[in-house]
Amino acid sequence: MTLPNVGLTGTLQYFDFSSLTNLLRLDLRENQLTGTIPSSIGTLYKLQYLDLATNFLYGTLPLSLANLTQAYELDFSRNNITGIIDPRLFPDGPAANKTGLVSLKNFLLQTTGLGGRIPEEIGNCKFLSLLALDENRFHGPIPSSLGNSSELTVLRLSNNLLSANIPPNIGTSSKLTDLRLLTNQLSGFMPAELGNLSSLTVLHLAENKFTGHLPQQVCQGGKLVNFSAAFNNFSCPIPVSLKKCHTLYRVRLEHNQLSGFLEQDFGVYPNLTYIDLSFNRVRGEMSPKWGECKNLTVLRVAGNLLGGKIPDEVVLLNQLRVIDLSSNQIFGALPAQLGKLSNLLVLNLKDNMLSGQVPVGIDGLSSLENLDLSVNMLSGPIPYQIGECSKLRFLSLGRNVET
Repeated sequence: MTLPNVGLTGTLQYFDFSSLTNLLRLDLRENQLTGTIPSSIGTLYKLQYLDLATNFLYGTLPLSLANLTQAYELDFSRNNITGIIDPRLFPDGPAANKTGLVSLKNFLLQTTGLGGRIPEEIGNCKFLSLLALDENRFHGPIPSSLGNSSELTVLRLSNNLLSANIPPNIGTSSKLTDLRLLTNQLSGFMPAELGNLSSLTVLHLAENKFTGHLPQQVCQGGKLVNFSAAFNNFSCPIPVSLKKCHTLYRVRLEHNQLSGFLEQDFGVYPNLTYIDLSFNRVRGEMSPKWGECKNLTVLRVAGNLLGGKIPDEVVLLNQLRVIDLSSNQIFGALPAQLGKLSNLLVLNLKDNMLSGQVPVGIDGLSSLENLDLSVNMLSGPIPYQIGECSKLRFLSLGRNVET
């Protein structure tokens, strides 16, 4: 039975589930259903798939869901469900095969009002592949039992109140491709075992309280495409495996204390669209090889210890929207062909040691909205061509040698 996207209203309270004992699939997602999830839904003993996502349901998860021993997917996301996830919904031990959600593969409870602790018993679901509990109020530790879930491929726990360390045995989940833990209160050191996750394509650790080292082999499988560890207290060299991780398309490591050399620790990333290394302790200079990252739209390395010159090859990055290299020690002249970056919206080179004149071809920056070249050693006349940048909203050229 599939009835999505038809604007159904009302409640499920008086629906006679007991008359549908042979029902295998019930899809009521994206409607306007209200009320609670009735306990009578547990009479659908043969049900394999249940999707009630994106409605206006409230109340708690009925314990009768434990009767759905053949269900492989349950989705209650984007409702107003409150309370806790009752441990009795799950098998009572790793070897149990007759009680609870023993067939569960995909369990989705994103963006609800659920809280409490994530029960350890959830790790007894030996077929569990996808667990998505993003944007809720769960607190306490990540259940270590999830490391026993040998079929786990996606674990999404972002935007909760989870605390304590990452259980080391999560690193034994060899099939894990997507691990999202951002925006919690997790702390401590990264378990070295995370480096064993050779199938990872997405790893989000941002906005927590982690310290110490990032796993040096975070991309040993060569499949990582999306990596964030921003806004933590990591104080270590940049992971060595990132240099050869050519699959990357998005990297966010800003606001840590990471060290390393920009030209040595990063390679060529043909798919990279976004990188932010701002406010770390990265040294070195921009290599001409950055010009080979043809899909790059955002380049932020502000607040580091970079020196050297801006390579002329940067003008080859014609997809760039944002360049922020402010608060470094970059010197030399601006690239003469800077105006070729016609898609650039933000150019922030404030607080460096740039010298020479502002290129007259700057009028080629036809999309530019924000230009900050202040606190440098630029000299000569302000080129009148800046007036051709008709979309400019913010312009700062102050505190230069002569402007």
